[in-house]
Amino acid sequence: MTFQTEPVFKGHYIITIFLAGVGWIVLLGGAGAITAFYDDVVGSYNKLLSSSSSVGSKLGSQINSQVNSQMNGVFAALWLYVIYQFIFIIGIFIIVAKNAMKHYRLVVLSFIIINFISNCNFAFLATIASGTSIIALFPDLGSKFNALIAGLSILAIVNIIWIIIIGSEDDSTLVKTIDSYYDKKNKNDSTSTRFAPQPTSTYTSDA
Repeated sequence: MTFQTEPVFKGHYIITIFLAGVGWIVLLGGAGAITAFYDDVVGSYNKLLSSSSSVGSKLGSQINSQVNSQMNGVFAALWLYVIYQFIFIIGIFIIVAKNAMKHYRLVVLSFIIINFISNCNFAFLATIASGTSIIALFPDLGSKFNALIAGLSILAIVNIIWIIIIGSEDDSTLVKTIDSYYDKKNKNDSTSTRFAPQPTSTYTSDA
């Protein structure tokens, strides 16, 4: 299987991969903004503790330590998820570029379904978090959560499109329409399918 980027950039996958990239950038921005905001709040709180009485400082430090321990786990999970999404999008790009989708269709489809459920779950949790009293105390935090939710929503929409395209059977109307489009565009080239949308003269199919 030869690696070629032309099938991706000239085929229908480029639209969804581009949208996935946009969604990931928005997700990255939201995660970064929330993390930076939390670091600022913790920094301000630590300064306040250092200027308070010894008893209050000790009690505040214990509470701060417990909260930090929990929040560190939350942010670790968030950033691992951001990294995972990036690797997943790159993986889809490589699989399409190597014309390997037909070989790993079920595996890819399984991961996309898990991805869709995860994106919806994280978006739901972020929506709940954005509706808590914390937003009333820190109004600026609302826009940061909105960015996180928007990024997850875009990725979920792309997941749905991929599930429909990749999960449809060869005799379905959708696949026949896509194949017919590329057959006409590439003069009935048999390698022109939803899995290898735009072959070149040096591009060969394993079928």
